[in-house]
Amino acid sequence: MKHHYLASFLIASAAILSSCSTNSTPTKESYTGIIPEIRAPQTIRLVGESYIAGYSAISGNGAIVEYFRQGDGPKNWTKLIGLRTINPPTNPEKEARALASLAQSKGAVGGQGFSKKETGEAGVYFSMPKSGASEFNIFRYAPQTGGHGVKSLQYAEVMPKSDTHSVRQKATNLFLTVKIPEIGQTN
Repeated sequence: MKHHYLASFLIASAAILSSCSTNSTPTKESYTGIIPEIRAPQTIRLVGESYIAGYSAISGNGAIVEYFRQGDGPKNWTKLIGLRTINPPTNPEKEARALASLAQSKGAVGGQGFSKKETGEAGVYFSMPKSGASEFNIFRYAPQTGGHGVKSLQYAEVMPKSDTHSVRQKATNLFLTVKIPEIGQTN
């Protein structure tokens, strides 16, 4: 049950976010790893599994790196980790609210926002219904180190609809305790 439905969703959300940016840096991307203009880890270990960078892009609004399990990739995955940096002016709550609204407009179900006031973090989780399956997503946003912009961590998993509730509980509990890896742009 592998697919890449999320690509169009991420492109739509990136387009919305980029439209707020006044920086007109051209977009550059790679489907094979991390481009030199992005500082991010090559691998991430999350929810008991290792993920390898397999897609990256940069624009005037920020940068994204998507990580996949061994054997998966940008066009063929069941679990995905996304790491992003979003340039100012923005904040974690604004990003979480914008994504929640976008997800709802695209047919997401069971979406719920959350915040951690003590750290300034915010996030949202939701499921996108698919034929016989569901794509669970959770995004966590935090102030970027140094206070310039926002960084985010995403976990996505495609699963049978019957598994959504148990996976959501497990992933959400683990996800909220993980430190968001650093991501930035090189100059």
